[in-house]
Amino acid sequence: MELVPQPLQDVYFLLPMTYTVEGVHVLISTGDFELLRNDTFILTFFLLVSAILTWHVVEKKRAVSPLPTTS
Repeated sequence: MELVPQPLQDVYFLLPMTYTVEGVHVLISTGDFELLRNDTFILTFFLLVSAILTWHVVEKKRAVSPLPTTS
């Protein structure tokens, strides 16, 4: 974290890569499975939010320009 520029340190906790690297670190060296569980929950949250936003954008795009139908 010390190598990250100051503006990014303020939003570091919002980046999924933070929790991925921390989880790999836990698996390789520390064995703190409570921290690993927390990182997994946070990454699952990122996944769900991304999937919901993607679904919403796709549905909105389909409403604007529906796919052509074949007969």
